[in-house]
Amino acid sequence: MKNLIFVNGTMGAGKTTLCRELKKLLAPSVFLDGDWCWDMEPFSVTDETRRMVMDNIQTLLNRFLQCSQPENILFGWVMQERAIVDEVLSGLKPDAASFRLFTLTLTEDALRRRLRRDVDAGLREPDVIERSAARLPLYAHPSMKSTRIDASCLSVGETARQLVSLLGSGPDFLFTPRLTLTPMTRTETESLMEQCRLTDPELSQAYREMLEGGLRFPEQRLWYWPWRLALRATGESIGDACFKGLPANGRPEIGYGLERAFRGRGFATEAVRALCQWALSQPGVQAVEAETEPGNAASQHVLQKNGFLPMGIQGAEGPRFALKKRF
Repeated sequence: MKNLIFVNGTMGAGKTTLCRELKKLLAPSVFLDGDWCWDMEPFSVTDETRRMVMDNIQTLLNRFLQCSQPENILFGWVMQERAIVDEVLSGLKPDAASFRLFTLTLTEDALRRRLRRDVDAGLREPDVIERSAARLPLYAHPSMKSTRIDASCLSVGETARQLVSLLGSGPDFLFTPRLTLTPMTRTETESLMEQCRLTDPELSQAYREMLEGGLRFPEQRLWYWPWRLALRATGESIGDACFKGLPANGRPEIGYGLERAFRGRGFATEAVRALCQWALSQPGVQAVEAETEPGNAASQHVLQKNGFLPMGIQGAEGPRFALKKRF
């Protein structure tokens, strides 16, 4: 699975230098600097040039997503509003990819010192200091929904290693041509459990077990708590999926369900494919297993379309299937 890693921050925060270091640490990787797609003289901001740069960025990122060589795709740009991040993402068409947004921050004093050095060296115009400092509060807005790294007192190498370490906590979400798959929080999982308590006690109990598993093993919460499935075009929720823990044998079990109105349209197949690609890319995972009721032909069809094969054994609910990792 491709990993799409965005790094944003105000001018002078060090995005380009950081991404160049990350490119080495996360090889095989590729790096695109958004400013390379808008290197004009004189620099002109119009509706036409905005459309041009967005098209340039989306075209190059799509090419990287389609290329078999890089596993990690780094993109650095100012992106001072979440709407800009979302606009870039809206034009991307991966088979399946994970996404993570990091915001590179600095104290205002540290930012001013960095920019002053650049101005004194003739690398930037003097007015960049005030323009950049004025944007700092924008990156702290809750709508940014990013992981913040304060690089005020860190070297480039230290910042890069911290970011790589944070990648281990999992993606912000996975996305496919039509869906986003977002790990749910504790509060969201509790809400699902409560919603089903009276109407479907068995499902409510399943959500309770997911919740308790993630609380017992917080470092493995992505293997317990549900993933919300939503339409990329509208954000509408259409169902959820989950793993049932991460066993020592490296063979987690997947489960999934869609709202009735969205069944029969290939969404379950698309979601299971993305989650299995993510799972099989994680350390120690050898296969993904699944179990269906004997008469649930639709669910078995989803598994078969994704390459699952019968294991020849029966589980508590019915026949078991497995998708093995390809080395």
